Amino acid sequence: MGGYGSSIQTVVSNNKKILRKRSFLNSKLKESDGKLKFDEISNDKLNQIKEEIQRKARKERYRSKILSIVLLIICFLISTYLVFGWMLELIPL
Repeated sequence: MGGYGSSIQTVVSNNKKILRKRSFLNSKLKESDGKLKFDEISNDKLNQIKEEIQRKARKERYRSKILSIVLLIICFLISTYLVFGWMLELIPL
């Protein structure tokens, strides 16, 4: 009875093997007790990284606000043209 059931079993076993190979906990950063170890970094370096991340976040928020304002202005101008252009017969029906 090898048909459909055995192929599913093969797929499941292959997926389990792939997951074991990709597992984050099997990485080289893992110590023998299961905890992850990382290189020690000075507080100055951590503060520098933190400031860089915050600077990038501020820049991204600024760009997002500018883009929103520009799109709002464009939508307002288009809607104004459509409403008043029709009233003033600038747009033929």
